[in-house]
Amino acid sequence: MQSPDEYFKDSAARTADLLAATTDTHVMLTPSEWAEAKRYLPTQTTARPGPFSFDPTPYWREPLDCMSQDSPIHFVAIKKGAQVAATVGVLENVIGYYAEHVRTMPVLFFTADDGLAKLRMDTNIVPMFQHSGFDDIIQSNDTMRKGKQGLTNKKIEWAGGGFLIPLGAINDSKQRSLSAPLLLRDEVSGWPLAVGKEGSDPMKTTETRTNSYELTRKILDLSTPTTAGTCSIDRRYKMGDQRQYHVPCVHCGEKQVLKFRGANQDTGLIYGLHWETEVTDTGLTVVAGSTRYRCMHCGEDMVNEHKALIMGGGEWIPSATPSQPDFRSYHLPAMYSPSFARSWEAIARAWVEAWDDEENRPKDIEKLQVFYNNDLGEPFEARTDKLKPHQISPHKRRDYRAGELPMHHATERAGGPLEIVTMAVDVQEKWLAVKVMAWAPSADNAGYNAYMVEYLTIEGDCTNADSDAWQALADIIDNKTYSAGGRDYRIAITMVDASYEADTVYTFCSQWEVGVYPLRGRDKPLKSGRIKEFDMLENSTGVRYCSVTVDMYKDRWSNALGRQWNGVGTMPRNNWSAPVDIEDKVLNHLAVEYKVKTKDPKSGKIIGSHWHRPNNARQELWDLLIYNTAALEMVALDVCEQYAGIEALVWSEFWALAKDGMFWTESVK
Repeated sequence: MQSPDEYFKDSAARTADLLAATTDTHVMLTPSEWAEAKRYLPTQTTARPGPFSFDPTPYWREPLDCMSQDSPIHFVAIKKGAQVAATVGVLENVIGYYAEHVRTMPVLFFTADDGLAKLRMDTNIVPMFQHSGFDDIIQSNDTMRKGKQGLTNKKIEWAGGGFLIPLGAINDSKQRSLSAPLLLRDEVSGWPLAVGKEGSDPMKTTETRTNSYELTRKILDLSTPTTAGTCSIDRRYKMGDQRQYHVPCVHCGEKQVLKFRGANQDTGLIYGLHWETEVTDTGLTVVAGSTRYRCMHCGEDMVNEHKALIMGGGEWIPSATPSQPDFRSYHLPAMYSPSFARSWEAIARAWVEAWDDEENRPKDIEKLQVFYNNDLGEPFEARTDKLKPHQISPHKRRDYRAGELPMHHATERAGGPLEIVTMAVDVQEKWLAVKVMAWAPSADNAGYNAYMVEYLTIEGDCTNADSDAWQALADIIDNKTYSAGGRDYRIAITMVDASYEADTVYTFCSQWEVGVYPLRGRDKPLKSGRIKEFDMLENSTGVRYCSVTVDMYKDRWSNALGRQWNGVGTMPRNNWSAPVDIEDKVLNHLAVEYKVKTKDPKSGKIIGSHWHRPNNARQELWDLLIYNTAALEMVALDVCEQYAGIEALVWSEFWALAKDGMFWTESVK
């Protein structure tokens, strides 16, 4: 029989053996390893459902693994084009990795506004949990309250204590009340420039939410660029080491950055995309199957399908010294999109639709911006050389005179008859400048064609809303009728510039419940709002007025006015026409203002651009063109919302409704 000492010795030995045989280890995967081991893509998020793989998009491995807890990188910025799978390959994988694999970390997910944040949750993040089999980890971390759910509209909680809170960048109060080591910021270039009563920068405010975790925090910024000078993702990219993805040529094996067009500085070889074109009934287009990518080294051509061969051999190479060593930034244009997504031929077609290579000028400024943002993955700045009078004069049309509606010209040369008449008023101390415009659909129904109907000045005292000058304007608003083609048109909407004599303008416009509005121009977007052309706001006394971002309209019209049309066939979209008898000195108002570079007064560096107006130069016609365009778009947006049930300006929907007489009546015979 064992003595007590022997018994305890044997027991201790057995316990030691048992402990030695017991393993309790957790093998930590990198985020990219986790994604390929655990993630499943459903049909609703991809054209190729099934287990997640980096084979089509190998370039996202490195940026994703920078978000690992073991990586020394704390800041990642991705400036991207469209259809490169960055949301699926990086953002969603980060969320899934920390929820299913790490489990303990709280995550803050910010996008432009609360509605978009909720939409991203509903359409991307929650389905990722469901289809990848992670439903069982979603549970409330509040153990004291039975029945509480781990998934709500405001939060996802998971086993281990971690959670994700989706928020909109515009919500300043919630930004200040939360803290987490992991901050994900989506589409940051679409965020408001400033929020809250204090006008705070949401990029800075959200980043401070990670200050308590300075040694362990991870911040991911992901976005398609927007406009130069205000583009948040471009600024973040330049703060990092500016990495580009170099891929080998299938012919010579030499690596290079895929660019839309470029020139080898050593050899002079022009490389990038090239294609053949043909003229069809719809204009110049890319010949199907003709698009190729020319290597910058050997000059041999690659086709779109070669992407599947070259992407796996690529590598990210930094091109700049970062602002701090733990900041990596990546740029990936749509040139790298998987072969089954955005093709090189689609990119070539987008360019041909936006730019005239023969005349070296834009065909469509809006399409050109989309091309820069979505295909090049770069912010867009309209290049607006100073217009010359000889570029403006060809916009005169022999078909009509001042005061007439050019119905025949619009029907034959635009996209259909005139549908709406607008008016804008510029206010000076001793006169009112008035411009009336008529609008027809473009040939493709995706825009408009503009006709100046008449320009006149009403002289008198403009500092008193009861003066004869203002009464004459009121008479035009209430009683003026234009007739053409069996139709009678009243002025549908009037915009009155309130930047001078604001109180007088507000008093004058208050006589009408609808249809007559004060207008305040601004150079840049409002600090408290998202970047857009116009907003209906209220002043401190409750009077409604339209706030217009005039620089956006100036960029658009400067390029459109510089574009020539030979008068044959249909007019290009968003073209402007003037009556044949307009005076040249008035027409030249359109060529006064021009764009110049803006420099930082301290560093001397170029930080953007602005529109320059020479002192004492008359340019009311230019200003009134901007105001009339804003008036049209405000009406069109309202019609789309009220009658078509869509919360966006869709020109085809607007013209379909307008053609039934929404803004005109049949003439009485």
